[in-house]
Amino acid sequence: MELILIISISWWIANFEPLQFTIDGFFSRLPVDSLTAFIHAALGCWKCWSFWLTIFITVDFSLACFAALLTFIFDLCLSKLK
Repeated sequence: MELILIISISWWIANFEPLQFTIDGFFSRLPVDSLTAFIHAALGCWKCWSFWLTIFITVDFSLACFAALLTFIFDLCLSKLK
């Protein structure tokens, strides 16, 4: 049950437009290199958010991998609906 909560929170963080506009504005002021591009992409990815939130909340690497896998499956299913 906690995985569903973590995945839904990560989806909300990755798709909440005011937060993403703030992140985009912050990264637009930084010089563009491979590290900043990678971090910017990770902050907009709900698979990454679910992995890191699960690590932060449960401190369980295998559960975090499972949460990222479930998020990847949800992402594939949602993309098929479009």
